[in-house]
Amino acid sequence: LPYSLLSLSYIRIFKILDRINWKIIFPFMFMLSFGMATSLHFWGKSTINSNPFLFIPVIFVEFLFPFFFGAYACKYKLYEKMREIIIIKKINSYYIFLSLLLLFSVRCIFSSSVIHTLYVMLFISIFVMLPIPSFKKSKHFWNILETIGNHSMNMWLIHYFIYVYLLDKVMDKLYYPILIFLVVVCLSFFSSVIINTITGKIVHLLKGRNDKSFFSL
Repeated sequence: LPYSLLSLSYIRIFKILDRINWKIIFPFMFMLSFGMATSLHFWGKSTINSNPFLFIPVIFVEFLFPFFFGAYACKYKLYEKMREIIIIKKINSYYIFLSLLLLFSVRCIFSSSVIHTLYVMLFISIFVMLPIPSFKKSKHFWNILETIGNHSMNMWLIHYFIYVYLLDKVMDKLYYPILIFLVVVCLSFFSSVIINTITGKIVHLLKGRNDKSFFSL
């Protein structure tokens, strides 16, 4: 539910971002998100997770910072500027891959939710600096990314349910984080395809009925 609320309220959130100076709201949202992550770490299992009136607002606020960070990065072209620095200074791509691997390893070792906010910000910042192959040389690569991108919102909303509720015991048996990640991504993608197919048919039927009722008047 917190993910759904965030995805439904993004227009209003963006309007608020346009009115407030990023130098004020950015550190404030980071500290607020860090506070929510800390509360989940200490009181999540004992108090917050079992109470929806606490769980929903806490998760919603915690995810606001990555949401804000992505919005500001896009608005001020932060990723483009970072790529320019990589190109100008001729930084080897292997260092970027190594940094991502190191960051991912640290996250696997220290799985506390307290560092989640900082991890998200660092991971996204490093990930966007990866070299992007041209379309002509990697047409299939871009087609795959575009296909996944078309289902990204559904996958984001579905993955938590799959990981926590649907396949909780199965995920523990997989053991390896990368294997768990791949399974969740695949299941989320195929679930999104099924959901889009079903909802598409429902919308088509509803439109057909509305058109018939309109002409009957």
